[in-house]
Amino acid sequence: MHQQPHLHTTALGLHTRALVVVDPSVDGWPGLLEGLQDSTAVLVLEPHSHGLLQLTDHLRGLLAPLRSLHLIGHGSPGCMRLGAAELNLASLQTWAPHWQRVGQALDGEGELVLYGCALAKGPRGRQFIDALTTSVGAAVTASSRPVGAQAMAGGWSFDHYTGAAPSASDLHLTCPHPPHR
Repeated sequence: MHQQPHLHTTALGLHTRALVVVDPSVDGWPGLLEGLQDSTAVLVLEPHSHGLLQLTDHLRGLLAPLRSLHLIGHGSPGCMRLGAAELNLASLQTWAPHWQRVGQALDGEGELVLYGCALAKGPRGRQFIDALTTSVGAAVTASSRPVGAQAMAGGWSFDHYTGAAPSASDLHLTCPHPPHR
């Protein structure tokens, strides 16, 4: 049973520096939200609606550029699930204006961090991450390995990034039941 998403969504404020977007199909997602800094806003997606559309709608309330945007969902090489949407190389062109809006929400040094298992794995994964970087116009950080709790063979390190250096660790995600698929 999923928790009510709207109970965990927070508004974007003037001092918001990061936004965490969570697909509620991820096991243990409420634990990921514990201990976030006051400058971090949260959007928990409605599971039966397109996740990218929900994100861009939420970004309309943005008062200042974000330093980082963190997407937490299930992943596979070159594919991420957010709400009812499957984001992949084929869908990037279809949703290009929305990805551009995501990029515009980030400050000049901002990054998009993808918490999805094996998203950057293999040629398909790397091609997706590189194309997403172009669509967003900002650095993208992802992993080619499982993401989540070590007890579930996951981890929180990222091995593929298109920017100068990943800074995804600023969220300190260590929940014992985080995203893993």
